[in-house]
Amino acid sequence: MVIVTYNASGVVKHVISTIMADEEPKALDYVSEIVLKKRKNNEDWAIRRKEQLEQRVKKSKSDNFVIKKPEQFIREYRDRVMN
Repeated sequence: MVIVTYNASGVVKHVISTIMADEEPKALDYVSEIVLKKRKNNEDWAIRRKEQLEQRVKKSKSDNFVIKKPEQFIREYRDRVMN
């Protein structure tokens, strides 16, 4: 059985391996703290990027601003004046 404790930032603090009677001791894979921090940073970056893209899509869908041609503007103005 392996017991892993993490500190507040999610980095591995301690790894304790207890050997059961029928288990053979296995070497633990070592992952450096820098690699773990890089993974976490990449995950955070991906989440932020995804949120930015979602906001951009929402904004583009909500913007219904249409550039009018001068002819359309003149027609609308004349219709308003005539009524």
